Amino acid sequence: MVDKEPMLGIVQKYLNALADGDGQVAASLFTENGVIDDGLGRHWEGRDQIRGFISRPRKLAVEAPSHVIYGLQRLVAFGHLTLPLDHTTFDLLRPQDGKGRLKFRWVFHFSGSLISHLSNSFLRLIPEAAEPIDSANSQQAHI
Repeated sequence: MVDKEPMLGIVQKYLNALADGDGQVAASLFTENGVIDDGLGRHWEGRDQIRGFISRPRKLAVEAPSHVIYGLQRLVAFGHLTLPLDHTTFDLLRPQDGKGRLKFRWVFHFSGSLISHLSNSFLRLIPEAAEPIDSANSQQAHI
């Protein structure tokens, strides 16, 4: 049986740090040699690079995940990002709604209570296998 709540809590802390541009908090959630492979093909390795990546000025809104898939030491979270129309990657990503809102998938791999690897991508659909998050019983991110 997978202990879901600790993983979801860490994911929500990461997404809060992402929304706030708080690289210090985000980096502290990763192993020393943790990795982020982002949806644009960039690779960030180690806490220093992760701190620098997340600390960049943000022009996006991150919504709390709506669906998840749990595995052993893995959590896949599905949610939305919103890019403003003047965001540098808006034309590249071409949001479906024309207003900047994108379906997004974050795949978190854990080593103990820390994230060892995170990859993310943009989606068209949330898979049927994903469980809706019970907002009444889960910790909600402030994002």
